[in-house]
Amino acid sequence: MQAKMATAPPWKVRLYQWFFGLWFPVFLLLSKCPKVILPVASFFMRVFFWIRPQYLEAIASNYQTIFPDKSPADCKALALQMVDNHSRYWVEFFKFGKLTGDPTRLLENPEALDQVLTYTQAGQGAILVTAHMGNWELGGNFFGRLVRPLTVIYVRDRFNIVERFRSRFRRYSNIKECPVDRSLFSTLPALRALEQGEFLALQGDRDFNERGVLATFFGKTCTFPEGPYHLALLARVPVIPCFTLYGKDGRYRIHLYPPIHPPANGKREDRVQEMLNQYLRVLEDVVRQYPDQWYTFYPFFEIKPDHPAISNAEGA
Repeated sequence: MQAKMATAPPWKVRLYQWFFGLWFPVFLLLSKCPKVILPVASFFMRVFFWIRPQYLEAIASNYQTIFPDKSPADCKALALQMVDNHSRYWVEFFKFGKLTGDPTRLLENPEALDQVLTYTQAGQGAILVTAHMGNWELGGNFFGRLVRPLTVIYVRDRFNIVERFRSRFRRYSNIKECPVDRSLFSTLPALRALEQGEFLALQGDRDFNERGVLATFFGKTCTFPEGPYHLALLARVPVIPCFTLYGKDGRYRIHLYPPIHPPANGKREDRVQEMLNQYLRVLEDVVRQYPDQWYTFYPFFEIKPDHPAISNAEGA
């Protein structure tokens, strides 16, 4: 689930690759019958958490931080709801990965697709910052097909078979990809896309490389990626918080928030921090309302003592 929970030995990674390679094509076929596959997917997910209880404990501990007044039993129940929603994410990822017909039929509020254009000037690009919530991949499909050309900025999945399926479905919706690493040049395609008036879409809730910015989230100090805000400053475009969450009657609802504009003055690190803090206030609001749609499988509110930002702060 998360490399932050444990580092799997090579033999186990190969086993997972084999397992995904065997079942993903079957899963793609069965996803056409969600009433059948969804209970099956939920069952196997729960079996996994029964075998590896540390993951469920991590999810429940996150909820205990977010909702300190809830009992441990309530937090565990909420964690199980999240597990079921994550099963739904995978089922509908395969079911709707190749959208046909009018995709707005899947939306409660298709007008949000037009509203996002009012947040940008003519010909101006924008950065859509979301989180691991609801069905973010499908949200990208909506915007890429119906609003503007879209480039997805992402960190490669540790399992190649997973990434291949995601890339396949993104191509169906004419979504371009920009994988990022520690190279100084990995973000150049993203900047070019913004200069051409396109949208970028990326996650803003996980610090994959443990080198992000410290910020307060639900009263705790956590680390978050700073890339979206550096890109916004360089390209002089707004950051728009946007989430595609489960709504009613099996449809989705786009939650769109006012744009976060890059501050005009101040040190770069201060401006990045200001934009990040604004995004986190939005994310707190969304997670409070839809906690069982925030897919985080590791102790989110724990940071390593050797985090570079902490070391620098202590040495200042």
